[in-house]
Amino acid sequence: MGLDPGLLPLMAERGIALTPTLAAMARSLEAVRQGPDSPRKDWYLGSATVHPALVATAAEAGVRILAGTDSRPHGRVADEIRALASAGLRPADAIAAGSWAARSYLGLGGLSRAPPPTRWSTTPIRAPT
Repeated sequence: MGLDPGLLPLMAERGIALTPTLAAMARSLEAVRQGPDSPRKDWYLGSATVHPALVATAAEAGVRILAGTDSRPHGRVADEIRALASAGLRPADAIAAGSWAARSYLGLGGLSRAPPPTRWSTTPIRAPT
């Protein structure tokens, strides 16, 4: 939030990812709107309203977008994936942001099929004697 769009090409060049937490931000907007006027409120509302467009621009600039959240209750990453799609990411890219693209960015291997089950001609476990 409040990211200078001029930095997006540099982020893309250096492989810096953006994890925007759009859904978490959207949930807090009404409470902030109802709060007392202040420079912080003005900054927050001004930044939050353009943040979804910034995320779409970042993706177009080649910045890797990741889905993540610090929302409570925990486990709301699906909300973030939906918010990324609503912000303009292709649905497949939004899903990737919370799954295989995130694993790749973190240096984890891709998901693969489990090996076929082992079939034994006899029971491999012996009864105790």
